[in-house]
Amino acid sequence: MDKAAEAVRAAIMNGIDLIREGAGVDVTAVTFITQICATIVLFLFVRFFMWDKVTNILHKREELVMESLNKKAEAEQRIASVNEESAQIIKEAKEEANRINKEAVVDANQKRDAIIEKAKNEASVLEKEAHEKLDADVAKAEEGLKQEIIDVAYLLAEKIVEANIDKAKDEKLVKQFFEEQNNGKRS
Repeated sequence: MDKAAEAVRAAIMNGIDLIREGAGVDVTAVTFITQICATIVLFLFVRFFMWDKVTNILHKREELVMESLNKKAEAEQRIASVNEESAQIIKEAKEEANRINKEAVVDANQKRDAIIEKAKNEASVLEKEAHEKLDADVAKAEEGLKQEIIDVAYLLAEKIVEANIDKAKDEKLVKQFFEEQNNGKRS
């Protein structure tokens, strides 16, 4: 306020100095004084009637700005809090995912091992059955081969002897011979 009054006073003094010096300005003293008075009246009108309203508007605006800044600070704090909570939730979710993944790997390994064990058992059973079948087929083949040899031997003996021979008795003798031979090989 004092600065404004000082500026008005300085302008008036400059105007008076210009008139005294006769600087070629076509200004009459009445016009100059009228302008000075109008400026002073305008200044006083603004000061007494408008100044409080303008300062109130400025104070309200300042309060709004401060309120907005406070709200901004609160929002930033909430954002920081939410970010921390989000980071914690993400961390916990990652830990849970890792735990679940480890459990799944362990479970999968157990299932894999069980499947492998079952397959080994089944393979062992199949191998045993295959050996048993092979042994049975070999025994059957040996028996069939023995029977063929007996038949061939009988036919050969029949042709050699060309006599009436008892086939059942001869088969019994040949079987007995082969059994003695097999028992001798196995001993």
